[in-house]
Amino acid sequence: MGTRFEFGVGIDIESVSRFDLNDLKRNPSFYKKVFTSREIRYCKERACPGEHFAARFAAKEAVFKAFSDLGESPLEFGKIEIIGGGRGSPAAVVNVPPLKKSYEIKISLAHSGGMAIACALIVRTGPVEET
Repeated sequence: MGTRFEFGVGIDIESVSRFDLNDLKRNPSFYKKVFTSREIRYCKERACPGEHFAARFAAKEAVFKAFSDLGESPLEFGKIEIIGGGRGSPAAVVNVPPLKKSYEIKISLAHSGGMAIACALIVRTGPVEET
């Protein structure tokens, strides 16, 4: 019996201006719904919080799209957490127990020129059924 690999890919781009600190003050319920408290704290501690909020939002959207590409049910953005990984590389954690064990999620984030972009690749593995 072999192993089957399936891939889901998602990408998203966001305007940094949507996520400035004034917006956080005007619309805190949006931020609490979409971002975890750890993400909010991380972004607020940065010199340009809007860039980090925008990149994390784009990453959540990219992860959402990648799971959809695999035919998975839509996830709530608040269940997708973007954290700093080893050596500064970001990582996505999906806080839905059945999904944590069967998927590997890779993400890449960037921001420049007032825009933030993220790409997600999800690998699902499973046994190949013999016919």
